[in-house]
Amino acid sequence: MKVFVAGATGLTGRFVVEALRESGVDVWAHVRPDSQRLDEWSAHFGSLGAEVDTTAWTPEAMGARFEEEPPDLVFSLLGTTKKRQKSRGDGDYMTVDFGMTAMLIDALQRHQSTRFVYLSSIGTKEGASSAYMKPRWLSEEHLRNSGLPHLIARPSFILGERDEARLGETIGGGVSKLIMGGVGLLGGRKFARRMGSITGRELGFGLVREALAWSDNNRTLHSDELREG
Repeated sequence: MKVFVAGATGLTGRFVVEALRESGVDVWAHVRPDSQRLDEWSAHFGSLGAEVDTTAWTPEAMGARFEEEPPDLVFSLLGTTKKRQKSRGDGDYMTVDFGMTAMLIDALQRHQSTRFVYLSSIGTKEGASSAYMKPRWLSEEHLRNSGLPHLIARPSFILGERDEARLGETIGGGVSKLIMGGVGLLGGRKFARRMGSITGRELGFGLVREALAWSDNNRTLHSDELREG
């Protein structure tokens, strides 16, 4: 099996690559070709036994990449933040969270056996209008309409050490833990587990566990289904 991981350098992506390699799977860990940390990431992923892929983010380049050697499984773990939009000019949520995901999906249209795992977010739903949620709903719909076999993950707040702090995620995760703890005590344990925060490691390893135990059915998973135990 060959697996392509887009967003490999993010909090969840790093653990996805690690979990895949622990499972003995061949991995292409994608790193932006213009990344200032390309050498660092190449060394890190190389130490895990993964191959670094630096395909440019263009429809032509990504399409040619998958034509050359189609992957069996693709993880789309992409996302941006307002801080990165301002400091690096990465593009807005629509450009990154939807545009790049759609680019991957479209590049796989000739390879309908490729399985696709998309990292969405809890709260994503039809009619979502916020700058953060709308692109994720559009990505989900684009994937569902593509015909590709897929898993969609909608985790709650993702906690862990990032290259750049996400204050909202940190505060939200802490508040969520307190509130959900109270809900659990009141008898809403299933709801509390679904809505409660999840660590990047739990999420990354959970995504790989579910992806490698693939059934024929497309699924949407939440935090409670991605944690172990």
